[in-house]
Amino acid sequence: MATSPLKPDLILTLDATGVIQDARINPADNESFSPVSLIGQRWQDTCEASNAAKAERLVQEAIEHEICGYSQINQHLPGGDSALFEFVAVRGDSGQLTVIGKNMQTVVRIQERLLASQRAIETEIWKLRELEARYTTLVNASSDAVIVVREPDLQVIDANTQARRNIGLSAGDNISELVLSEQDNNKLQQLIDTARQSGRAPLSIMVAGVAQESWRLRVSCYSSNGSVQFLLQFSIHNLARKLSNVEALSGISISDILTHLPDGMVAVNTDDVITHVNQAFATLVNCQSHEQMVGEPIHRWLQTSDSTISALRDRLHVEDRISELPGYLHAAVDENTQRRQVILSAKRLAADENDLMLMVVRPVAA
Repeated sequence: MATSPLKPDLILTLDATGVIQDARINPADNESFSPVSLIGQRWQDTCEASNAAKAERLVQEAIEHEICGYSQINQHLPGGDSALFEFVAVRGDSGQLTVIGKNMQTVVRIQERLLASQRAIETEIWKLRELEARYTTLVNASSDAVIVVREPDLQVIDANTQARRNIGLSAGDNISELVLSEQDNNKLQQLIDTARQSGRAPLSIMVAGVAQESWRLRVSCYSSNGSVQFLLQFSIHNLARKLSNVEALSGISISDILTHLPDGMVAVNTDDVITHVNQAFATLVNCQSHEQMVGEPIHRWLQTSDSTISALRDRLHVEDRISELPGYLHAAVDENTQRRQVILSAKRLAADENDLMLMVVRPVAA
């Protein structure tokens, strides 16, 4: 069965001077549009001013060449509205011009939705990149050697700095290239087979790596993008041993490290008064120096979304720690106060007569 041709939305009949002699509309889609008021006007005068020249050019091309190319023009409609049409003009034997237009509003709406979807996808991509960067930083900062291996060829697809340095494997290598002691040659394959069947293998001690050192090995199995992958985590067997690639800190104290944490850190006592705070937290609330915040009440700057700071402390007497709790910061901007959404984690620190609540605060990405 043949399909009917697509009907035009608007048909205008013009004389040789471009004056509209007749106007018809497709009633199926435009019942509220009566085009009679367009008759007697020059067509370019019924278009938006910025499109009048395009309409006049279509008329001249049709007069000279019998037919013109398609052009998109905003057409004024009775009632003051306008709509985007795609027009083509044809000259008949009598010299009259027939202008045929297709309403493009549906196409415009689809384009707008596509653009919005593209922007949303781009936002998600940037969030994933940020998450990937954070994951890479955390894994590379670990003292454990971490390796990701794919099935079935057991090729290494990711390895952190410790794995490359101490285990001797990098992305693209095969797990069979891992240097093992003679008694551990078959143990690794057994651990991988167990992880494939049960999800994870029991902890095992192995002698492996460049320096043939003793490691605690954990092997787990997971699915990623429809493929099976194995995570191998090598931990130092003797915790008292100092890694050859880690030197003792000189001139840097734990206090220095906490002060320069990239995330905001603040500790308060049982009276909700700040006892410790780093510069990152002070920067979040637009305070020039973190030192001047010590001794001030925390609720001056921080509040949780569903409870008070005191209620948060009460929760920590029951729970070991609280993570990913929504909250708000009140930051001074000129003479005004700006409310900023954050995510905070909290932990109770109690020793002797001291009872502190330590909070780490991270702003929510826009």
